[in-house]
Amino acid sequence: MNEQNEFIKNYLHTEYVGCLKTNHEKCIDLQYEEIGNFVQNAGMFGDLEISIKHNGLVLFDTNGIYINKVFPNTEYSRDYLMELINSVAMQLQSDF
Repeated sequence: MNEQNEFIKNYLHTEYVGCLKTNHEKCIDLQYEEIGNFVQNAGMFGDLEISIKHNGLVLFDTNGIYINKVFPNTEYSRDYLMELINSVAMQLQSDF
């Protein structure tokens, strides 16, 4: 569980980039807390890709304001990722 908490802390403090799918020159740096707001507002004007800034790994893309596909295919099992997502959600819920 300690390793999982460390992974969550690192994930929440990573810098992200939001780009238009059609024009990767139109991008904006994002913090974790800003991703939802960015997708809701910028998604009205085009499809987006959200990626990690330091390595360019695409996390997900959108079709308008809706998530289209979540990337990447990882070596982690679906159950592990669901557990991780739920623990992030619980941590965020406790923060608010």
